[in-house]
Amino acid sequence: ALMSLMLPGIHARLAEIELPLIWIAAEPLLTLFSRGSPLETVCRLWDFFLIEGPCAVFAVFLAYAELADSRNLFKGSEAEDALGAFSLILGDAGALASSLLRRAALFLAPRPFGGGLNMALVE
Repeated sequence: ALMSLMLPGIHARLAEIELPLIWIAAEPLLTLFSRGSPLETVCRLWDFFLIEGPCAVFAVFLAYAELADSRNLFKGSEAEDALGAFSLILGDAGALASSLLRRAALFLAPRPFGGGLNMALVE
């Protein structure tokens, strides 16, 4: 439901190619994005999770899905092709450098009394 609310176009595309969301969501969410990612990337992501709280994990997943879509990784006609491409982007250290955390922060609700993401952490 979260993907259909926040990224309806991507959700529709995954349904079109018959790629169940669990196929791309299970591994990164169960391992907190640590499998196949360089240690520096994992540490930056986990810092983000600790600062922003439990919703940050889902925000990062949505940001990865958005990044995969912007790189046309879900354009194939086969679910397996899209799954493989999405797995590759999870291990791409350059994805974090390409403003992934900034994208993830946009999915988080603003805090009325300040706090939350320090943009210096993102850089």
